[in-house]
Amino acid sequence: MALALVAWLAGAAAAVTVGLVALSTVGTGLFGPADPLAQAADTHASPGPDPDPAPEPTTEPTTGPSVGQDRTLTSPGGTVVARCIGDRAYLVLWSPGQGFHTDDAFRGPATVARVSFESRTREVNIKVTCVAGEPHSSIEDETNTGR
Repeated sequence: MALALVAWLAGAAAAVTVGLVALSTVGTGLFGPADPLAQAADTHASPGPDPDPAPEPTTEPTTGPSVGQDRTLTSPGGTVVARCIGDRAYLVLWSPGQGFHTDDAFRGPATVARVSFESRTREVNIKVTCVAGEPHSSIEDETNTGR
């Protein structure tokens, strides 16, 4: 009986230890602090090259290494940071606006990179192309009446 009690206590101690370790990693991840914006982009991104850590969105274009300029593109459905790699568009990151979620995304690099943000009543499609090494967008804003 004493041996069973000792075994049970050892198992309970191990379970508590594992639980505490798991709880201590919530919010920081196993390998350091998590970046929620980058996680959101990765969660909704199509597979593609993994760029350097994503820059913070700005209203002014910044120059990236050996590529074109980053440009922040805003729409009613969300924000996109895009850059040109040669003549191909690449979505560095995207973030849906309040009330929207990412419905579909094609990160690129490609002739046309795109992302769709959707709410219960609206869909906003952003297509990015490169003209003279600079990202240019076209935005299509649709109302969804059938939902």
